[in-house]
Amino acid sequence: MASLDSFTTNSQLHWGRLDNSSRCCELTTSKIDAVHIVDVPNSTQQGVEKVPLRNKECTNIEELNKCLDAPAGSDYVARFISICQKDSWSRLQITKPMLKKLVEHHEIDASFLEVPLSFFYRTTDEEQSFCVPWTVIEDERSVQSFYTFRYAEYKGHLNEPWVIRQAGIYHKFDFQQKRSLYILVNAAPVSTAFDRVLRFLSDRRTEIQSDPLRLHAVVQSSYFMSWRDYIAEYEKRLLPIADTTTSTMINKPLRQTNHRQLLSRLENSKRYARTFTRTSIFLQQRSNNTATLLADTLAFRNQGVAQEQNGSMVVLTRSAVFITVITLIYLPWTLVTGIFGMEFFEMDQKTESLITSPQIWIYFVTAVGTTILTMSLYYVMAGFPQIRRKKNTAVQSAPDSHVPSSLERGYTDIEKNIKSLEG
Repeated sequence: MASLDSFTTNSQLHWGRLDNSSRCCELTTSKIDAVHIVDVPNSTQQGVEKVPLRNKECTNIEELNKCLDAPAGSDYVARFISICQKDSWSRLQITKPMLKKLVEHHEIDASFLEVPLSFFYRTTDEEQSFCVPWTVIEDERSVQSFYTFRYAEYKGHLNEPWVIRQAGIYHKFDFQQKRSLYILVNAAPVSTAFDRVLRFLSDRRTEIQSDPLRLHAVVQSSYFMSWRDYIAEYEKRLLPIADTTTSTMINKPLRQTNHRQLLSRLENSKRYARTFTRTSIFLQQRSNNTATLLADTLAFRNQGVAQEQNGSMVVLTRSAVFITVITLIYLPWTLVTGIFGMEFFEMDQKTESLITSPQIWIYFVTAVGTTILTMSLYYVMAGFPQIRRKKNTAVQSAPDSHVPSSLERGYTDIEKNIKSLEG
């Protein structure tokens, strides 16, 4: 059964919903109303017929731990826990650590958290029609059941004397120890159900063991008969309105209105609007096809021009390669001839040896300086087109208020206009 519950009940989901909810429980730093824990002691173990109820009030986690972990805290045949709201639209008067302690200490199934999650801070009538259905969880040790229900309660206000509130009940019966755990979630600190349960536990505690479900009837009967007064109150309001509506101008002819004519005209306008929409969509598709055709034509033309240019570049490349090869063949010979033909070198006729002038350093200095000057001029001249191109780009990107809007790029670019229409 435990393995089956692990698949049918997602406890992490319920705890995650409680942790993510900021409207269900009060903050740990807030001052809250007390959580009431009422125990019915086991009178047979005490040796007396009737033992007073043990009533504890816990306003923080420390007091709750002290109450639950006390040695006498497990000696009971029935335990009743009451959690309340300050009003129907406020948070539960319990913190998340306190609620977690109650659930873990009593081994309550995590799906019970749907009951306190139904009581939260709100500013509108949200979830006014939702109730947690009757839910039963049974295993070999215990049976658990919980649900919420709506009830009518009299407030006495002039405009709205009645309000709809909710209450939640949890019940766990332990088969081995023959004891029950009850949790009542109230919409108000002082409720009729809470008072009646305390009187029932005090006066008829013997019925708890013989009939553990009797407490459900006590809670339900606290509000069941209020529905009759609630219905009677609104019946008093409805009857005068119904009588007035029935008797007002019943002998006069019905008023003539032009609603049907107006509705017919609006339907005709709606049909024309649909026709115009279909026509505009068709024209848009045709313009898209025309723009696509123009773009494809220009692309094919550009491809032809590019192919012709590629052919011309191939011929020029071959010529440049031929000239480069010839130059590489003759250039070393020409360079060597020029160097040895200078006045810095002279052939001695007597010794037949080559004489080098000591002033040859002038040649190398001049050659190096000329090379540096030539390369500098090359880089300067090569950089001018790039600088001019950047200036032209900056001028084109700057907005020109003197250009008419009909001559701008956005009004002449067919593809751009089509995409803007599609967007």
